[in-house]
Amino acid sequence: MVKVDFICSIIGASINFCVGCIIFLKNRKHLLYKTFSFLVWSIFVWNFFQSLEYKIRLTGMEITLIHPKTWLFQRLNSIGVACMPTACLHFVMTLIEMKKKKVLLLSYFATFFLLGSLLTPWAISHSWGYVLLSLHLPIYGYSLYLLWYGANRTTSTLERIRLRYMFGIGVFGIVGGYLEVLPIFGIPSPSISNLIVSIWILLMVYIILKYRMFDIGEIGNTFVSLSIIGVLLFGFL
Repeated sequence: MVKVDFICSIIGASINFCVGCIIFLKNRKHLLYKTFSFLVWSIFVWNFFQSLEYKIRLTGMEITLIHPKTWLFQRLNSIGVACMPTACLHFVMTLIEMKKKKVLLLSYFATFFLLGSLLTPWAISHSWGYVLLSLHLPIYGYSLYLLWYGANRTTSTLERIRLRYMFGIGVFGIVGGYLEVLPIFGIPSPSISNLIVSIWILLMVYIILKYRMFDIGEIGNTFVSLSIIGVLLFGFL
């Protein structure tokens, strides 16, 4: 199963990195493009450094917190995890043109708090995991609420369909991602979160292309080419 996790995490990292680059470079001045790139690059960081942990396991080396590589990869992995909810909220609020600066500032404050705590021994304790969930779940929940609210508020049929699709994909990705943390609390779960997140980004690419969420023209060939290069590059690191 570790080999499957490694492959899925490499594929997910490559796709997220390439999608983020394409969107950001297309219109780096537009906030919607920047916030979406921030989201998928956060997932890339999580996927990529998690894949390096899986690569260590494939060599037969035992994963321990005192191993320098493991310590580094877990901290870098956690940077992506800490940033994802706020990146998601910022993107959703920009997408539906919701301006609630105080809510967004609180979310960024929570992210910076978690990032700062990664420099302390507390970050490897169970209590840190509980704090992570207590900060992340409300942010993700509010992001999903805004997508549903935006879908019901809009008068555009196309926009309504697009936002409802994104709501469903969001639930799928968030639930799948949190399967990864359940074993930390002694709850058994299938190790399929990397597979689910890889499917999530493919579904997002489908929504982007089908419903023209971004003005990126025909990027199919570019996306496929960059994704293949990304898989080969990250796979050999």
